[in-house]
Amino acid sequence: MKSTVTLVAGLVACLASQGHAQQAPASPPTFGSAITLIQVDVSVLDAADQPVRGLLASDFTLFEDGVPRAIQSFSAIDIPAAPSATAPSARQVASDVRDNVTGADHRTMVVVLDDLQIRADMTGRVREVGRQIIEGLRPGDQAAIVFTRINSAAQDFTDDHARLLAAVERFAGGSSGASTLSGRDSLGVLEKVSRSLAELPRRRVAIVFVSGGIGISVPSLRDDLFRYLQRSNVNIYAIDPGYLDPLADTSRQNSLRVLAEDTGGLAIIGRNDLRPAVRQVLQDIGSYYLLGYQPSDAKPESQGRKVTVKVNRPGMTVRSRAGLYWARTDNQAKTASMSHLDRALGGLLPSPDIRMQVAAAPFAAIGRAGSTVALVVALTQPAGPEGSRVKEQIDLAVSAYDIHGKAKASKREGFELTLRPGPDEIAYEILSQLDVKPGRYELRIAAHDMARGKVGSLFYDLEVPDFSKGRLALSGLVLSATPAHPMATPAQLASLLPVVPTTLRAFTTSSRVEVFVRVYQNDKAPSPVALVTNVTNDQGVVVFDATETLAAGRFEGGAADHRVELPVSRLTPGAYLLSLEAKASQSATAGRAVPFRIER
Repeated sequence: MKSTVTLVAGLVACLASQGHAQQAPASPPTFGSAITLIQVDVSVLDAADQPVRGLLASDFTLFEDGVPRAIQSFSAIDIPAAPSATAPSARQVASDVRDNVTGADHRTMVVVLDDLQIRADMTGRVREVGRQIIEGLRPGDQAAIVFTRINSAAQDFTDDHARLLAAVERFAGGSSGASTLSGRDSLGVLEKVSRSLAELPRRRVAIVFVSGGIGISVPSLRDDLFRYLQRSNVNIYAIDPGYLDPLADTSRQNSLRVLAEDTGGLAIIGRNDLRPAVRQVLQDIGSYYLLGYQPSDAKPESQGRKVTVKVNRPGMTVRSRAGLYWARTDNQAKTASMSHLDRALGGLLPSPDIRMQVAAAPFAAIGRAGSTVALVVALTQPAGPEGSRVKEQIDLAVSAYDIHGKAKASKREGFELTLRPGPDEIAYEILSQLDVKPGRYELRIAAHDMARGKVGSLFYDLEVPDFSKGRLALSGLVLSATPAHPMATPAQLASLLPVVPTTLRAFTTSSRVEVFVRVYQNDKAPSPVALVTNVTNDQGVVVFDATETLAAGRFEGGAADHRVELPVSRLTPGAYLLSLEAKASQSATAGRAVPFRIER
């Protein structure tokens, strides 16, 4: 199977070939014949440049080419600010369970760090801006990190803050000055990103462009901007990491203003303290109104329409994208030949049509070289009719893509679920595994409900270590619980694991929860290994610790299993971090951590 990430929508994959060379202008997207509503996102600000909330459709007037048009769909989007973390662990350790529901109401953004245009001495400043953006994200916000010069360090869409921060820390400025060539290269990256983002569902999709400015004249920039960006309906927020400088190059700063103003975003230029500016950008991305209208038939579909919006209240400012809008259409020819699972695997963001959550844990393969990823997939399905059980056919596809968007492993399986009778939904868990080589992957998991014709998908970032290297290594942590979700395939991982894993990470004090880990030692003469298990609450206080030493003789074959029961009956409701550290006598160490919750 060809990489659907590369063919359809993978953001990092579409940028993998980007380098120093100038890119030829790409052909604009083609559209089918089924015209849908044109949707316009607008920000409404008061005199203090703060978002105005609570407006109704009747408060707006929309014009197409100067003619009023009826507003046929209207929604107000207001995503609150991110809660402050009470302990560093709550922010730095991402859950090992991913779902496709958390981000139902979230921001979607790509942070483009312009290492072609930013000097090396501004590296620290740019990294700080990146950290501030990530600190301001809410749970479920989807972000990607992209570079204009060296994209091997990029990070595709994720809500995993640790991975986003790691990508930001890989940034290194390298510009020695402005050049038209490098400016067009930077613009080419923006064009590629915007074309990918055009595939997303209709919502505000933002590019946060951290750059010292593009060395291109404003008229030329506007020509390129119209050619590359207008059809994508993407908002660009430009942040100049430089300090306030009266002698700064105003032409480069003006290029950032053009990018922001013509796309309905903001330009942040000449600020010594960028933290308030970053908060303003995140607030703007998450607070806006979405207006939809039926375009007139006066123009052919291939021509754009000039759309303007006014607010029928005094003292308010409306900000929206300048230039033309195109009717967005359903391009059925693009996906007609693809299966349901291929379309779900190739989407830019996960599909929530079937609620899913996944836990993944890497292990060394048994009896051969390489690694195996143990997968637990929980599907939430409608319960069977009262008084009867219903058999359900589920097709499951799992693919692993490397950092260049190339498929390195894939697997498809069919499962039969027996839905229990009842009035509510019920979650069932499926076990599977995927053999991969060590490396950094994006796992894409898709499930097709054959009877209902629904497809859900979920994306999972995973680092698979090389267990054959290094003196000491740990597998992923596996949690098993009683009670747990019904299991469709309880024996599926029996040859790999001695426990039945679960995706559950929220437990009650009456639950029984056990942690399993496999310890690998590569020394010819293994040493005893001390395993320390800690549970820390959301205030950073250790509420449980236990130490067990694995004797050297247990490492016959290079691996030893360890199990520990969590004292959930003694924990009060709240958030906790489970951490496990292994230490050999020669000071080799390895660690793993997983957040979990205790509920009332």
